[in-house]
Amino acid sequence: MSNQLLNEEELQLVGFLKSKIASMQEEVQRIIELAQVRKLQSFTALKDKVVCVIGGNGGLGSIFMQIFSATETTKFTFSLDLHNQEQAPELLPQADLVIFSVPIHQTPELIAHYSQWIKPQAGICDLTSIKTPALEAMLEHHSGPVLGMHPMFGIATPSLENQLIVTCPGRQHGFFAPYLELFQILGARIVETSASKHDQIMTHMQAVRHFNTYLQGAFTASEGYTLEELIQLSSPIYGLELIMIGRLFAQNPDLYADIIYDNPQSKHALLRYLGKVQEAVATLEAGDKEKFIADFEKTANFFGENAQEFLQQSALILEQAIELKKL
Repeated sequence: MSNQLLNEEELQLVGFLKSKIASMQEEVQRIIELAQVRKLQSFTALKDKVVCVIGGNGGLGSIFMQIFSATETTKFTFSLDLHNQEQAPELLPQADLVIFSVPIHQTPELIAHYSQWIKPQAGICDLTSIKTPALEAMLEHHSGPVLGMHPMFGIATPSLENQLIVTCPGRQHGFFAPYLELFQILGARIVETSASKHDQIMTHMQAVRHFNTYLQGAFTASEGYTLEELIQLSSPIYGLELIMIGRLFAQNPDLYADIIYDNPQSKHALLRYLGKVQEAVATLEAGDKEKFIADFEKTANFFGENAQEFLQQSALILEQAIELKKL
């Protein structure tokens, strides 16, 4: 009986601590937001600047439209899209910064087309997930400041808080400092790298991983189970993995086709990945558990101490997912 009472007391204590932690987190968030407001109020570096987002009515473009409009840090911001593209000759010369937020396969062509109306002293940047072709096009067709940007978040992102923006310098990088400062005030983390290094890493982080997720989903759908059966027999961690696969198929297939098919390095990387799959299957067919364990340990060495950290982080994420499911 006492053990049962003690367990109940422990549960009450856990509930109390969780509520206190949640309250503290809310207070920290409120302080962060207040600090952001104060910084924005004193941020005047862009007060005379005009920003144009080509593709500002699209998913990612609309986020950057909102960033500049909602913070009221610029003179004004406007979008150039299909409905008003004929106004480009009169609108673009007014812009101090032009952001290209258009499909990957159209980006170099649209940069070449619109650059004729952008004043030389204006800065231009793009938001594509493949940097080299866009950066080369901007450097070729515009004589002023050039920057490649890759926002590492999707259209459902509510704010820039804790979000990553990768930048690839092109020309006169200092021109973009106040714009990047604004993103940092709003909570973004800025990481700079070269376009070539970016594209190499993104081939793995995006093209290969998205393709693998696509295949996992396609394989699951072809195996003859119902989704209800899979969900019913999924532990929390398997359920979370199923969510991560399923969320891909709730999004625009054109976007993922662009990421995979328009990256010239995708095919070679996927062939290397296929080679690893074939090697692993051959090990399985041979019944060679020792080789599997040796390969497993070799990979564990690559992750090093981070593996334990990732295990702890995933446990926290899993706990939060379980709590959300209770709501």
